[in-house]
Parts: sequence; structure tokens; C-alpha cells
Amino acid sequence: LPNLRAFRNKGIRVIAGNDGLSAAMALEYQNLLFASHLKDKTPTGFGLDDLKKIINDTYEYASARLGIGLGRIKKGNAADFLLLPYVAPTPMNQSNAMAHVFFGLFPAFKPKQVFVAGQAVVKDYEVNPTLKRKYAVAENSARILWENIEKEDTK
Repeated sequence: LPNLRAFRNKGIRVIAGNDGLSAAMALEYQNLLFASHLKDKTPTGFGLDDLKKIINDTYEYASARLGIGLGRIKKGNAADFLLLPYVAPTPMNQSNAMAHVFFGLFPAFKPKQVFVAGQAVVKDYEVNPTLKRKYAVAENSARILWENIEKEDTK
């Protein structure tokens, strides 16, 4: 874990990713916040505003690299978004929305609807048939790959 406080103090932007180890970016954000608390030995050195800045900086970086707008519902941006059911246990407003996202949505992050390029790919928690077929092809390719790896291991 880098010294996030030093980066922040020097005005160096930080981005977050998961190297494809999982698709659970919400969990990575939780790990980042709590690991920072341990590293800094304080729960106040890196907070939700810092995490939000990293998330926004990541979207800005990816947008620039890919040449498309990401991270905002805005005309001209990529029309990718998730819908997650959420019943706020306490009143939510602009000042505490990130806390609701972090403590309320991230721990059980399961989108009910997913749209990519404006098209529904998940509806009522079900992946659409086109994507299911792609998953089946990927699963078969992975099976063949592992069979080949196992053959190499037995030589």
C-alpha cells in the first residue's frame, strides 16, 4: 500500500484498480480505506473524501486514456451504469451520500440492472442471453486452457 498521505500532500493524483484479480471493485475500495487506516495507524488520515477523490481521478484517467467520458451521467459520456436497490437506514443528503455508498452499498454490492452502451445486460439480476453465451464460450476456453496446462504439468 503506498503512502497515500504523501501523494496527497505532494498533489500527486492516485488511481485505483484491481489488476483483474476480481470484478469486485467495491471490495477493493473498502480494503483501500481500511488498510490505509492500519498503515497510517489512525482512522482519520484517509477518509471517504480521499477515497472519492481517488475514484474520480480514476475515472478521469481512464476517460483520457480511452477517449470516452466515464464516471458521470452526462450527454456524450458512455452510457454505462448500474442500478442497485437501497433503502437508506438514515436520512441521506449530499454531505453523507458517500458514507451511504461505502457502508450501505459496497458491502453487499449486487446490481439489479446493468446497462452497457445504453443496452441492458443485466435485468432483475439475470444476465441477458447474449452475454450468457459469451460466458459459456469463455468458460469452455478456460477449461481447454487448464486441460492443456495439466497435460504440461504431467510431462
